[in-house]
Amino acid sequence: MPVAGTAFSDLHDLLVESYPRVHATLERETVGDYSLLYTWRGRNPERRPILLLAHMDVVPVAPGSESSWLHPPFSGDIADGFIWGRGTLDDKVSVLAILEAIERLLADGFTPERTVYIAFGHDEEVDGLQGAGKIAEVLGDRGVELGFTLDEGDIIAHDIVPGVASPVALLGVTEKGYLALKLRAGTEECGHASMPPRTTAIGRLAGSIHGLESNPMAANLAPPVTDMFDRLASEMSFMLRLAVTNRWLFSSLVTSRLSESCATDAAIRTTTAVTKFSGGVKANVLPCAAEAIVDFRILPSDSIASVTAHVREVIDDPLIEFSQHGAANEPPPLSDISSMGFQAVQTAVRQIFPDALAAPHLAIGATDSKHYAGIAKNNYRFLPIRLGPDGTARLHGANERIALENYSEVIRFYIQLLLNAAQS
Repeated sequence: MPVAGTAFSDLHDLLVESYPRVHATLERETVGDYSLLYTWRGRNPERRPILLLAHMDVVPVAPGSESSWLHPPFSGDIADGFIWGRGTLDDKVSVLAILEAIERLLADGFTPERTVYIAFGHDEEVDGLQGAGKIAEVLGDRGVELGFTLDEGDIIAHDIVPGVASPVALLGVTEKGYLALKLRAGTEECGHASMPPRTTAIGRLAGSIHGLESNPMAANLAPPVTDMFDRLASEMSFMLRLAVTNRWLFSSLVTSRLSESCATDAAIRTTTAVTKFSGGVKANVLPCAAEAIVDFRILPSDSIASVTAHVREVIDDPLIEFSQHGAANEPPPLSDISSMGFQAVQTAVRQIFPDALAAPHLAIGATDSKHYAGIAKNNYRFLPIRLGPDGTARLHGANERIALENYSEVIRFYIQLLLNAAQS
């Protein structure tokens, strides 16, 4: 905050210029000042509409890290078979791919049987309350009940799922909840550093943080991750297949294997990440207080209350205060893997990515789709970007990029999905 309004307005103008058929045919509304809601009217008002989601905002680039980028982070350079820059993975890629898909379908004379809504938020990276939250309110006030929504989320994973050689399209049927806690250690023993107490405010807080990192919340093998294993077991080696299909006996072995990787460990436990730390003003002055922010991504089997209780138990220090920092979200309910929406997404994956296996999964990052739970029972999270272990580090990191060939696949995926879902 404040919102970079001029930048969003310029982007809106660019979209109008770039996609003339979309803006001549679909109804477009601006919601929450900078978010966009498109309505593509279907021929049959009796059919329940669907909603495709994306967000226009991106995370910043850490000051001083620009030199680590091979191409400037906001250049949009096309080089070496890739498009480079912030948003190429998260999430301008889906904004533009959705519009490219609809522009193409309109050029082919396609009209959907059911109404299709398109929602582009402007503040997903700061919880989406003024963007997706407001759009969901608008649709709810109009009595809209959606057949399903599809937002960003999981990916086509290459060499990430243990024991599976093929690429795996991870179809998110829910996402983790979110909680950030502010931890604070204060002391009256602040003054000259030449006469320190045995433990300073920073030392006390550092000890508490070490305790949290050394005592993560327990791993839990549960749906939808177990649903993923059930779908993929036939592709695994005999020993791994034996373990994942007999979890009642080998659950500790499976969780141990998954815990070896950050990407898979995040799917089986509520994660703990210290993201900010501050304290002290001068080298020779004892700090009167120290503060830290701890980020928790909550498994569907946990809750805000259980995470808070865990923190209280692990820290066990009355001199450490903690409070909620910003908005928090409980994990949303699981969406149905037998629904029309899931089948439409799964079928589009098979049609466009024949080399990939499709399986339900838990989206480990937060998305705008949580805001639509009140008007849609089934909310799916999947963006068909191909990533391996090194590629996942580019999300919110340096050298974010997408292969031109993959971007073409993303566009074709949305075309196929609309043909599958808008006509079914």
